[in-house]
Amino acid sequence: MKENYDRVNLVMPKGRKDAIRTHAEKNGESLNGFINRAIDEAMERDEQADSDH
Repeated sequence: MKENYDRVNLVMPKGRKDAIRTHAEKNGESLNGFINRAIDEAMERDEQADSDH
């Protein structure tokens, strides 16, 4: 399974990780799942904005 994934280290201010985890869990997601979804959504928005110009 390890060869199917890339690992990324993310640094953020103290306490932010807990706030993000709490938010994700309130919405039925894992911390990792939420971060991946947020990245996907941001990339889609950025690509849409780029194509609108």
